[in-house]
Amino acid sequence: MRQSHGNIGQLSGLDQTIVAERVVAFLRQRHPHSTAKHVARDLDISRETVAKWIERGSAPNAEGILKLIAVYKTDLLIALLGGAEQWLAVAAWHERRARFEAEQAAFVAEMGPLLLGEDRP
Repeated sequence: MRQSHGNIGQLSGLDQTIVAERVVAFLRQRHPHSTAKHVARDLDISRETVAKWIERGSAPNAEGILKLIAVYKTDLLIALLGGAEQWLAVAAWHERRARFEAEQAAFVAEMGPLLLGEDRP
């Protein structure tokens, strides 16, 4: 007999409805316009799957939750847990700092030559 993998609500002790509400709120906040389209692109899944989560308030299955975490990282975990524990807040800080530093380096690489009067490659 095939074992069911269950869903994140069963795995974490959170009610499925709470998981669904928090996922949908997070996704709508992250992508206020064309939410399903943007999330489907981010996760490389069908727009219909994401639309089901949003329109029906369905909690993603375990695979969907793992994809969401892989893409949205600590921001999603904080939303799912309804706040950050100390360790998660520290992890989120490091993650956001690394993202900021990467964006800053890309900006400097793009704008530096212009500011210094150098030709762009």
